[in-house]
Amino acid sequence: MRTLDPFIIIKSIMLLIATLFLCAINIYSFLRHKRNLFITGFHVSSLFGLCGLFCLMMDNVIIGLPFKVSYSTAAHISFALCILSIAVFSALALADRIRNPSGYQIFSPNLEAVFSAICDLALVVDYRGNIIQINHPEKLQSLYPNPARLMELLLFFKTRHHGEWPFPDEISAIDEEVQCELFSQEQNAHFMLKLTPIVSNQCKIGYTLLFEDISAIRQSEIKLKEQNSFLIQANEKLTHYVKIAGALEAEEERLLILRQLQSSLIEKIEASISMISNIRDNSFIKKTHKLDIKDLSNLLRSIYKDVRASVSRIAGKDVTSHDKSSNCR
Repeated sequence: MRTLDPFIIIKSIMLLIATLFLCAINIYSFLRHKRNLFITGFHVSSLFGLCGLFCLMMDNVIIGLPFKVSYSTAAHISFALCILSIAVFSALALADRIRNPSGYQIFSPNLEAVFSAICDLALVVDYRGNIIQINHPEKLQSLYPNPARLMELLLFFKTRHHGEWPFPDEISAIDEEVQCELFSQEQNAHFMLKLTPIVSNQCKIGYTLLFEDISAIRQSEIKLKEQNSFLIQANEKLTHYVKIAGALEAEEERLLILRQLQSSLIEKIEASISMISNIRDNSFIKKTHKLDIKDLSNLLRSIYKDVRASVSRIAGKDVTSHDKSSNCR
């Protein structure tokens, strides 16, 4: 007769809880896509651990199975492989960390997707100044290949910046957003360089460096200046044309005055000629001779006044007072 282990229920519950816990952790890590060496080692060691738990459950909990010794041996081998895989991957992760202390880390997929969706070049820097993430590495390669630290990158751009450099020499001195404009001859583009601290619980935990492409804005400003220059030139030409039009209008008015003067003078001259003929024909009549001479002089005086008034209107002068003085004389 076989005697059952009194703790078989407790053992089964503990093994089941451990199995479900490892499965849940692996499923969560797989769904979150935590792609790094540590998580890979965790998946491998968990696989061996699950095999060991399964063999241990078959050996201790389920009764009447053949080859129970084989299950026990398989459980010990699985746990040994689990411990060995943990040691191997821990050593590899430590060696990678020592070899590349500023190696780029991978964000969780939601943050990584948002970060990669940024059109402009953006960098995430830790509080020590090490670059830990780049959304578009190929864009940075065209500016400065393989940067490891933020200050190294800033010093490179400082040599190409014209004017006052706004960034301090120490990254710890940056407490608020600092920005300046840069021009890249390699890309023939204008950038607004923005360095912003990342603050959590009133403590700086890192920085973001953004290369905002403002080439389109600068090109628009250049086109706007060209259009303004064109409008200024067109306005100057229009002013010149208006002056010419005014001069032509004034000239047309002068020509009209001349035509009116010509018609008036012709009429008065014809009248003067007729009057002179009458004076000559009636010169023997003494009574009307004086009167005819006076009328002729008045007519000639009116012709003179009309000529002076017309000339003054053409020249733009006022000779009214002069005419009054002439009349007085």
